[in-house]
Amino acid sequence: MTHIDSIPLLDQFIHNEEQDFITPDYIEENQGNFWLIHETRPYMFIRYHKAWIYFWADRVQEAVDELAVLLRLNPNDNQACRYLYVNGLVILKQWDKLQACLDEYEEESIFMLSAEALMHFAQGGESKALNELKATIKGYNKHFIKMLTGQEKTKQKEIYGYTLGSKEEVLSYIDCGGKKAWLSVEGSLFWLRKKS
Repeated sequence: MTHIDSIPLLDQFIHNEEQDFITPDYIEENQGNFWLIHETRPYMFIRYHKAWIYFWADRVQEAVDELAVLLRLNPNDNQACRYLYVNGLVILKQWDKLQACLDEYEEESIFMLSAEALMHFAQGGESKALNELKATIKGYNKHFIKMLTGQEKTKQKEIYGYTLGSKEEVLSYIDCGGKKAWLSVEGSLFWLRKKS
């Protein structure tokens, strides 16, 4: 189910779980460890799927709100919600929340470094430090710039995992809203393609 029309069905599942099992008391007692409880995983999967549908239906604020809940329930983020979340924050230009997320996870990946680059580009344009960040991103994945800017053609496909530096990593980034985030920041793809 990937269409916006499936949201009521997902909401019904979430409602049923919250009535019968994942009550406010249960959340208070277990917040922070939700992924370690196997019985909560269907609930977490459905909420992430709902966020993903909202994101691609251009209801990005609703997606971000949903993802924020998931990150509170499971700050270790075994679902990798933070990747869709940071791209949503870029699109919404919610820089304070984005910076807080980057500070919390301190992760050097194409997902998080790209969000950081987009934030700095949107706020101040090209700079020496930003060009160095672009070089770092390129160093992590040689396909990234070419695939994102259309210089290297790829077919979108189901991704079940990836190795660092692979084309599948970039496809996973795009599936998590990466290209959409770049398109939301005027001039960013031109800067990304430009040789520094």
